[in-house]
Amino acid sequence: MQVDYEETQGFRIVQARTEAGYPTAASFARDVGCGESQLWKYENNRRKPGPEILARMSELTPRSVYWIITGRERGDAPSYAERAPTSPEAA
Repeated sequence: MQVDYEETQGFRIVQARTEAGYPTAASFARDVGCGESQLWKYENNRRKPGPEILARMSELTPRSVYWIITGRERGDAPSYAERAPTSPEAA
């Protein structure tokens, strides 16, 4: 299944970086604490950043970790009750 790049975590990382006003990927990578080649892999969906990198990206940009991962803001997420499977007895 082909996924549109604009719906990927890598795209959201690029979007968060540009919204934060970073002129280059190199400056963002430096502040995040990873190498420029590693950031390239994140932005191009070759690797997924770990929790520490995600947290740092969130601290440096106007975007939450949740948004970077899912593309949704917290209030947009379905509640547990909305996404919980119903029991066979309830059907």
